[in-house]
Amino acid sequence: MAATVNLLAGEIGVALLQAGTPESLEAVADKWLDTHLETEVLSMDLQVGERSGGSILLLIVYRKNRRQGRA
Repeated sequence: MAATVNLLAGEIGVALLQAGTPESLEAVADKWLDTHLETEVLSMDLQVGERSGGSILLLIVYRKNRRQGRA
């Protein structure tokens, strides 16, 4: 079931993290989260297996900080 996010597209950011093992994904995700402590995470989606080319992918959708402005 998809959630509704009532934000403008310019207020939403996406990060895609990739790893080969659950342990390395945990390390990469922890590093991302540690560097984005003030960031509001809206959702996370995990893909594992053939669709992701054998890798473990973690998609993070977050609310951009206002001070980031336009990229």
